[in-house]
Amino acid sequence: MLIIAGLLATRPNVGVAGLLGALALFSLGWSFLVLRLHLSYWRHDQDATLTVHRQESRAEYCNNGIFLRFALADAVQITEYATRGFRGVYSYQIFILQDGTELLVTCLMYSFLGPQELMPAAARHTVPRTICWQPGDELIFPTLF
Repeated sequence: MLIIAGLLATRPNVGVAGLLGALALFSLGWSFLVLRLHLSYWRHDQDATLTVHRQESRAEYCNNGIFLRFALADAVQITEYATRGFRGVYSYQIFILQDGTELLVTCLMYSFLGPQELMPAAARHTVPRTICWQPGDELIFPTLF
């Protein structure tokens, strides 16, 4: 930023070109990160379904050949991993059931009312993240985020 400010002060034409180049480079990098994040969420959820039956107080989860049926009361803990400052933009939750089963549900699987709202007895906590990579995906950029 100091180099760009110096260029703007001493050579306005070169500084503007440098500023535009820096903005373009930043935009390209940010776009890559968001696209990579979205594709990882989509890859996880492309065949996934989560069906909640309110009257019966139970849910069914299906993804990649795994079928899980559980009572809503079986969820004992919900950990939400949320982006700092942009809550709800690319977040995911890990539901831990009484038998120890962990279920990862991303924000792409629901719109306004998240399934965690139907499980009021479960202990909850939120882990803020700069970027909410899914488990395993955070190894791509370990030193940056």
